[in-house]
Amino acid sequence: MYIKGRKAVKNIKYLSNIHTHTILSDGVGTLEENIETAISKGFVSLGISDHSYTSYDEETGIDKDSEESYAEKIREAKKKYADKIELFCGTELDSFSTVKRELYDYVICSVHALKIGDNFYSVDYSEEIQDKIIAEQFGGDVKSFAKTYYNSLAEHVMKNSPDVVGHFDLITKYGNIDESDSEYRRIAIDALYKCAESCSLFEVNTGAMARGYRSSQYPAEFLLEEILKIGGSVIVTSDSHRPEQLDFAFDKTYDVLRKIGFTSVKRLTKDGFVSDSI
Repeated sequence: MYIKGRKAVKNIKYLSNIHTHTILSDGVGTLEENIETAISKGFVSLGISDHSYTSYDEETGIDKDSEESYAEKIREAKKKYADKIELFCGTELDSFSTVKRELYDYVICSVHALKIGDNFYSVDYSEEIQDKIIAEQFGGDVKSFAKTYYNSLAEHVMKNSPDVVGHFDLITKYGNIDESDSEYRRIAIDALYKCAESCSLFEVNTGAMARGYRSSQYPAEFLLEEILKIGGSVIVTSDSHRPEQLDFAFDKTYDVLRKIGFTSVKRLTKDGFVSDSI
């Protein structure tokens, strides 16, 4: 049974989301539940982007060796719902994954963990774990932790040239980092510039808002200002793990973008990414 939603979001002409997780990775809704909820909300398109398989966290990503079947499920859904909504097959590519690029309509590059020595450390599992990583692996140096994360993200993006850069400042999820600190900002902006050399489309992600961790979107406003300054583009996504959250806080996020000075956002179509005026 799909979750019935409202028909439209105020001041958004074309509702769409390309960062969507289902039960094929760590979401709680089936592929069909997400699609039917999107239809009920008035979406014109929906991209499914379950996590890629990672050996260090086999519970979060799609099953090992399931890429072909994952893509086939979405291809079948495309045909089934062709007269109701445009569907796309994507992946959220982890920095420690490889994928068969030809299977996907688009790729989102994200970093969820750091590798230090032979061990992997999740940067967004919980506030307690993030605090422990900073204390034990970085000697309590928050800026060193931030620099390692942002360097990892920039390297990931430069290596894989994705279609979209995912939740750029994910490490701010728990409020452990002073985002007003000038040195932190320099570290983040330097990484943003490096990412933009390989991918200038950044997602504006409301996922942490939906889960109660943040009151505002990723990236922070100062980073959005830099994206605008360098001529980059943005695409609004919900990083949805529940069907009812497919358009979470889109109204608020579009207002933020307008305030900063953005006049358009990107949307994926069968002809590629197009710009929608806002």
